[in-house]
Amino acid sequence: MKRIITKNPIVNIIIGLLLVVLTVVVIIDQSLLEEGIYYMAAGLIIIYSLVRFIREFKLQKTDLTKAIRSAEFVIAVIFSVLLIIWEPLTIAIALGLVLYLQGVSHLLILQVAQRKTTLNRFIIHLIFITVGAFFLFSGLDLEEFFLYLITALLAVYGIVFLIYGIHPLVKRHREKKSAQEKVEEKIEENAQETPSTYSKSALMNKSVDELRRMCKERSLSYSNLKKSELVEKLWLYEKE
Repeated sequence: MKRIITKNPIVNIIIGLLLVVLTVVVIIDQSLLEEGIYYMAAGLIIIYSLVRFIREFKLQKTDLTKAIRSAEFVIAVIFSVLLIIWEPLTIAIALGLVLYLQGVSHLLILQVAQRKTTLNRFIIHLIFITVGAFFLFSGLDLEEFFLYLITALLAVYGIVFLIYGIHPLVKRHREKKSAQEKVEEKIEENAQETPSTYSKSALMNKSVDELRRMCKERSLSYSNLKKSELVEKLWLYEKE
């Protein structure tokens, strides 16, 4: 799932909103999805077959086993195209053929290459053959099932994109707010711990020469004034 999520939260939110809106539109008017259901089913079969072909082809060590994998992929693509252009072909038949081919090609490669496999993997591919044959010859109508499946996938992916978009923004806002609060607390602590430069206590800690220089900088008269008088004069000046 994370492979399709972008690192930009804004982009994730936009994609999520589009998917959610599309889900609502499809629920309100399913005819929009019905018109493209065969295209979507064909596209999903091609994507699934391509991912499987890329993953499995590089594991083959002989030309014959590579040819079997290639033939499996080519047949799946051909039937995906026929699903769009040939009306008698149904989604159930196309899907059943892909599953049946997957199971048969795996068992055929084991036989040709005389390779060993685990019992679980062997049973899984027998299940593929069984389910594929069932779809091929049962005459099931999977169009309605695909409508519900695609609608559910649109909704789920829309929510996932929204979560991955909103969560980082909320987290970033909280971190920024927390950092700002810490800075404000630090400033407040420093203000409480450090007396003002121009408070009477701070001025009294300065020497007479420093006080006179401060008066001079502020154009205040300071001749013949005692320290307490200089402090009072500077304090009143800063207070104003």
